[in-house]
Amino acid sequence: MENNYISSFDDEKNFISSEEEMNSNSSYNIHDNFYNDDDGFISNCDDTDFEEGQENNRNNIYIYEELGNIINNNIFFKNSLLPNEIINIDNFLYEELLYNNCDIFIDMKNYNSWATKTWLIDKFNILQNEYICKKHNIILHEFCFINYLLTIDIYNNSLWVYRYFILNKLSYFHDLAKMQKEIYFCFTYANQFYDNQAIFNYFIHMVFLYIKLYQNASQIKQKNTELNIQCEKKEETYKHDERNIFQIPLVNYIKNELIKIQHKSKFVLVFLSQLYSYNGSYDDEIECYRYLQKYDDFNEHVWKDRIECVQKRLKI
Repeated sequence: MENNYISSFDDEKNFISSEEEMNSNSSYNIHDNFYNDDDGFISNCDDTDFEEGQENNRNNIYIYEELGNIINNNIFFKNSLLPNEIINIDNFLYEELLYNNCDIFIDMKNYNSWATKTWLIDKFNILQNEYICKKHNIILHEFCFINYLLTIDIYNNSLWVYRYFILNKLSYFHDLAKMQKEIYFCFTYANQFYDNQAIFNYFIHMVFLYIKLYQNASQIKQKNTELNIQCEKKEETYKHDERNIFQIPLVNYIKNELIKIQHKSKFVLVFLSQLYSYNGSYDDEIECYRYLQKYDDFNEHVWKDRIECVQKRLKI
């Protein structure tokens, strides 16, 4: 089965990320859904791990300098050096990254190893380190690392979390074409591994981010092509179109294809319910919850509460 998807994992162009979060006026808050404790997504990261700012960069530089001082002044490191040998802090960081990779290869579900790896890359700006990037091609290295481990355990939630983290650091999501490619990438394996909660948790994030990017691009295009007086007349029409996410061809395609397998997995139904909720298609959202309530006995009360919540909003 692995041979069916290795080729797509080998193409780093399929990997997209995001630094933005989404908000919605749907039946429940999309932001809450993004970081819901129930799905565990981003479980080993805080929101601040995805924020970039001057203060954060200053702190990272300070940590980098402090590490250099520790290495240069520590007796342990000095005793391990050859005469007149100077420690290269960048090589030291690269070797530390490789050492951490070994820990992950030994135990791919080790939370501490994943947390250490994300901390190391984030705090020392390894992906922005010109020396490491040029000498060790670290970005390609990380793509290969992600791709290889996904072929081993595509159900590993920590790996999908790390994938989101590393691609977010690369900021690829600003390109609509690349984002579209990432959606197709997710759909391919969500369709194949429809019982994989980790994929669908990641997939819905990518879809919402794509929707926002698509809508922003459409809004900019409209403003650039319409005269001011025409814009005023079409403003209400645009806002209506903006709410209907299924007018976006790719989103509509994803919805229609997943409907074909919606009864095979509760994760597909949850995914669809989130799309319907975001779009304000509350009747369709309720239908998803009714099916889940009927067949997902363990969480029957959860879906019952969701149905009641949506029904209250419909009355309002």
